[in-house]
Amino acid sequence: MHLNSRYLGPEENQQKVVNILYYANKNQLSSSEGGLADLYDSVYLQYLVPYNTIPDYNTVEVMVNSNRLQKHLEKLHPYFVGLKKKNLKRLDIVYRKYAEYYSIYDLNKTILEFNIQSVSIVSGIRSEVEKLDISLIQFTTLKYLKIEPDVSLTLQEYNCVIYSNPQLETFHYIMSKSNPYLYFDIITVFTDALIEHASLTDVNLLMGKQGSNYFGETNANLSNYLCRNTVVKKLTYEIASIPGICNPIINNTLKSLVAKNLNWEETCYPLSLWKSVSGIKSVDCNFQYNQILDTIQFHCNLQHLEAGFIRNQDDISNLIQIINELPTLTHLKIDITDVYRINLLRLTEALCNSKSLKYLQLIGFSGSYQIELFNQLSISKTSLEELESLSVGESTLPPLLSIKSIKRLSLTGPINNIALILNNQNIEFLKLNSTLASSNGLTIAIKNYYTTTSNPHLHPDKLICSTKSGLVDIWSLFKKVSMSK
Repeated sequence: MHLNSRYLGPEENQQKVVNILYYANKNQLSSSEGGLADLYDSVYLQYLVPYNTIPDYNTVEVMVNSNRLQKHLEKLHPYFVGLKKKNLKRLDIVYRKYAEYYSIYDLNKTILEFNIQSVSIVSGIRSEVEKLDISLIQFTTLKYLKIEPDVSLTLQEYNCVIYSNPQLETFHYIMSKSNPYLYFDIITVFTDALIEHASLTDVNLLMGKQGSNYFGETNANLSNYLCRNTVVKKLTYEIASIPGICNPIINNTLKSLVAKNLNWEETCYPLSLWKSVSGIKSVDCNFQYNQILDTIQFHCNLQHLEAGFIRNQDDISNLIQIINELPTLTHLKIDITDVYRINLLRLTEALCNSKSLKYLQLIGFSGSYQIELFNQLSISKTSLEELESLSVGESTLPPLLSIKSIKRLSLTGPINNIALILNNQNIEFLKLNSTLASSNGLTIAIKNYYTTTSNPHLHPDKLICSTKSGLVDIWSLFKKVSMSK
C-alpha cells in the first residue's frame, strides 16, 4: 500500500470506500518534509487505522531536504507497528535535487536503530566535495541495498559496503553516466569482496561512465567470479569489448544473466564460456542468434530470451531453430530492424507451433504482419497468455483479441478507442501507451465502460493508459462513476 501525504485530505463520508481503494492501490507511504500535517485528518487515519488494515505495515518512503530523517520517522511512529517495535523492513530515501545531504552516519544510525532490512537511496548521499567516512558504512541488518544514480563510491568504499553487510542478499549499484562530478576509480566490479560474499543472490552493477577508468567486464573477470561464487542467482553487469583468453565457466547455480553493452561494438560473448550444462533460465543480452544457437546445448534450460536485432534471413532461421530446440522457452522478445526485406512466414509457423511460449514481445513489426500472425495464432493451439507490441493500430485489435488464450496486453500505438479491449472478458490486464496527443477518446471509452458495466473486470489497478499528454487518471474516473451510481 502506498499512501502519499501530498494527495491525502478530508473526504465526505460517502466517498470513503472509493478513497480507500484509491490509496490502497499504492505500495508505500510517502511523506514530504513538513507535509505530514494533513495526514492527521486524512482518510488514511480516519477510516483505515480503526479497521486495523494498516498497523502491520512497515514500509516508509521519505523525501528529505536535509538532516531530518529521524524527525520524519518520529512523526510516523504512532501509526506504524514497524516503527514502534523498531523493526522497519524497508526504507526508501528520495533526495530532492540540490538538497543539503546529511552524513552517512545519520543514515547508518537510523538503519541500526530500526533494524531496517531494505534501503533504496535515490539521488545523492553527499555533495560533490563531501567525503564519505568508510568506517561508518556498517549497515549490518540490511538484506537489500539499492543506490542510484548520483552516489559515487571509491573502490575502497565499494568493498567496504559489501564487506560490512554480511546478510545482504540484493545489491544494486547504478551510477549516472552523465554527472561529471562523480569520482570513480573502480576498474572491475568483480572484486574479492563481491566474489567471497556468502549471501548475495541478486547483483546489479551498472556503472560505466564516460571519462572513467571502467570499460566493462572481460570474460576473464566474469569467469573468475562465477567459478569462485556459487551463491549468485541473478547477475546484471556491463560487457567489455576487450577479447582475451580465460578459463571455461563451471557454474550451474546462476539462473539469470543480463549483460549490457557499455560500448556499442562487437563484444565478447559470455555464454560461450560454458562447456557444461548451465542452470541459466533467463538471458537478456544484445547477442546475435547464431551465437546463441552455437551454445544452446549448454543452455538447454532457457525459458526467457531477449537477444539482439533480427537483421537478415539468417537471423530468422537461427531464431526458428532456437524456438524449435528449446521446449522450455516461455518468454521471447523479438526486435526486427527491416521487416520488409525479410520473409517471416516460417517464423509465424514456429510461433504458432510452440507449445511452451507464454509471453511474446514484438518490436519493429508491421501492422500487416501482426494481423497475419494474430490470425494464425487464433486458430492454432497456442498457449500464449501475454503479448507486448510497440507498433499496434486499431485495425490490429480484432485479430489480436481473437486469440482466446491472451490474458494480458501491453500495447503502444495510435489507439484511441479501447472499448473492444475493455469489453473482452478474457483480458485481465491492459497497459496502453497511445501515441496520440489527446486522451479524450480513451477517457470517454473508460468512463463509458465503468458506467455501463455492472461488474467491471478491469478495475483501475488492472488498467494503465497514457498518451503524449500524460497518464490518464483512471482512478478519478472510477471514483466519479462510483459516486454517481
